[in-house]
Formats: sequence, structure tokens, C-alpha cells
Amino acid sequence: MRRYFFDLCENGDFFPDREGCECPDASKAYEVAREKVRRVFRRRLREGRVPVGGYVSVRLDCGERLMFVPYRDVLAAS
Repeated sequence: MRRYFFDLCENGDFFPDREGCECPDASKAYEVAREKVRRVFRRRLREGRVPVGGYVSVRLDCGERLMFVPYRDVLAAS
């Protein structure tokens, strides 16, 4: 399995994922990214903020960016 990293970009701030996690393929990494968006959104709501302009950037251990998962896409599908 490959190691994928899920970097968070929100309101111009960038938070790199330094640990990542192993996934069998990019499809599973996409699902992990969607779950990360949901968790961040719940956390921000508890803090009294509504994040609207963020996304998770999924990259491989070699640094190659595979996809961007915008908050709005995940929340619209929920």
C-alpha cells in the first residue's frame, strides 16, 4: 500500500499532513479526504466558525498531488 498525505488549506492557511496514512488506492484516499473534511467542518462549527473556502489536497509520499477535495463538494453531497 502507498502512503497518502492529506494537506488542509483553509482561508489562505496551509496545514501540511506530516503523518499521512496508508490506503490501498486513490479511491480509498478520496474517501479518507472526504471524512477529513467532515471532521474539520464539525470542529469548526463547535468553535463557532463556518469554513467555506477550504479544501483537502491529497498527495503521495513522493510529493505528487493527486486531487483536491473542496469542502463545498463534500458538504453539498452530505
